[in-house]
Amino acid sequence: MCALRLSPGLANEMASGFGVRDALSSAVLRIYSGAQPATADLAPVGTLLGTFTLSGAALTGPVKATATIQLTGGAGGSIDTVTVGGSIPLIGAAVAFNGTLAQTAADLATAINAYSNGMNITASVLTDTVTLSAPFWIGAGANGLTLGVTKTTITTTEDATFASGVDAANGLNWTHPAVSGVLSKESTSWQMTAVATGTAQSFRFEADPGDTQGISTSFVRLDGSIATSNADLNLSSTSIVTGGVYTINSWTLTVPKV
Repeated sequence: MCALRLSPGLANEMASGFGVRDALSSAVLRIYSGAQPATADLAPVGTLLGTFTLSGAALTGPVKATATIQLTGGAGGSIDTVTVGGSIPLIGAAVAFNGTLAQTAADLATAINAYSNGMNITASVLTDTVTLSAPFWIGAGANGLTLGVTKTTITTTEDATFASGVDAANGLNWTHPAVSGVLSKESTSWQMTAVATGTAQSFRFEADPGDTQGISTSFVRLDGSIATSNADLNLSSTSIVTGGVYTINSWTLTVPKV
């Protein structure tokens, strides 16, 4: 029975303000000989038969643009505001000094992650340093985005702008806009050269370049079934042969309405 399955990572990205088209941009499509896993947070089943990319070209995965805020001194006060782009707030209220710089940095990262921002920037912390990350699918588009911090008593050293983001190349994308909840693949062919011989039974879109393909509740994935008819992905033949070149010229993805 056909059943598209979203990973918790994909569901969380959609709940955070990005749609399927954004969250699954610059993805790869992996084809497996095993049946579709019960959930998309499980490892795939069977043998990897091949990976579809744009026109079969080598994939360059996107890299997140980042900026850091290091808490460097002070035994009181607060981080009052954190903004990006000159005006987009990343915290809803001041974060007070909390005993140590490390604990205050942890509180700041928590406050950033708890506050909805239009760019879906997230925070992680290591000791006294908070790293801000733009979504991986924005890539180099976030480079140069300004970072502003105001504070009382506490001293910080921060990056003036986000940097080090890299755009994806040869990943798979969807056209805009969706029509009646249906997304269509881009006009350029999706193509793979098979790396194993077998019968295709399931697929997985993987949109995060760091995906280890193991058990995970954080990676962005979409799973589905493969057959010659009545499946999530219908192929003219499910027989895959090592070295064979396979092409998907058309595909639509329907976002469920209920």
